[in-house]
Amino acid sequence: MTDFLKTILILGAGIMQKPAIETAKSLGWRVCIVDANPEAPFIGLGDHFARADLKNPDEVIEAAKEWK
Repeated sequence: MTDFLKTILILGAGIMQKPAIETAKSLGWRVCIVDANPEAPFIGLGDHFARADLKNPDEVIEAAKEWK
């Protein structure tokens, strides 16, 4: 076993992402979410959130680098 915390980056925090977020959390993973909508319904289920346009890979990469 390793001591590091597993992390997942979830693209979007809408209804379709809710099961993935909940599953990752139930496994004890750190959940980082990016979404262009700062009022997306399931942002609060994650550990970290960044506003990023999913159509702009540079914005998503920048958010991910901050959580590294």
